Amino acid sequence: MDASKLRRAPLRIAFTKAVNHLQEIIENDPVDKNAVETAFEMLHAKSVKLKKIDEDILEVKIETNCTQEAYTIEFEAIEGYTEKMIAWQVSVKNIMKTDALGQKDNHSLVTSSSSSLRLPKIQFQQFSGELTDWLRFHNQFKRIHEDESIDEGDKFQYLIQATTPKSRARDIVESFPATPENYRKAFEYLRMRFGQEDVLIQVYVRELLKLVLQNTEIKKVHLPSLYDKMEAQLRALESLGVTKEKYAVPAGGILSSR
Repeated sequence: MDASKLRRAPLRIAFTKAVNHLQEIIENDPVDKNAVETAFEMLHAKSVKLKKIDEDILEVKIETNCTQEAYTIEFEAIEGYTEKMIAWQVSVKNIMKTDALGQKDNHSLVTSSSSSLRLPKIQFQQFSGELTDWLRFHNQFKRIHEDESIDEGDKFQYLIQATTPKSRARDIVESFPATPENYRKAFEYLRMRFGQEDVLIQVYVRELLKLVLQNTEIKKVHLPSLYDKMEAQLRALESLGVTKEKYAVPAGGILSSR
């Protein structure tokens, strides 16, 4: 095992250098697609070699009847490198897909010119668990959720990235082991927790009534701002399929409870 660890040490250093090199290339603007692919393949090659040695080391630990604590420490250190590799695999795939979508859009928009428009990358607006943010999050994420060409293991990583760290939403997602089999379970639990339509309707109606009740005596100069805020709540209700006639019922119930 000492020989295996001796071989592993420089490989881990090389792996870290490859990660840093890939990071530098991705941070360039514009991103060089060929350079990203080359750097990622170099990282992948080092990851494969590292994984083989790691498996040998774990096997030896089992054969030598090491303690559970020693095995766990070794296993967790190895998993750290595996998780980094998965995260970079998802990131690179996302970059390539974004680049391909951008090229497709540019071709359809610019047909009589040799120049092309480089579209900005779409950044996730992370979801924390606020009910009023669910519709925005769901509309943003459903493109990934419904894309059958994306592996569900990758979808799980996207779902993690799309939630705010240390938030209720992130805690729910991370309560499931990050495996392809658990992706739909995690997403469905998130939807059940924050995306139930009857609950969302109550929330938006309450927000609407709150605006009305808080602004009954506001001067007219403030009415445009009030109108814009009310319109936002009404549009949210409409997106849930709730018409004026429908939200009059929950509104009456809320008012009678005050």
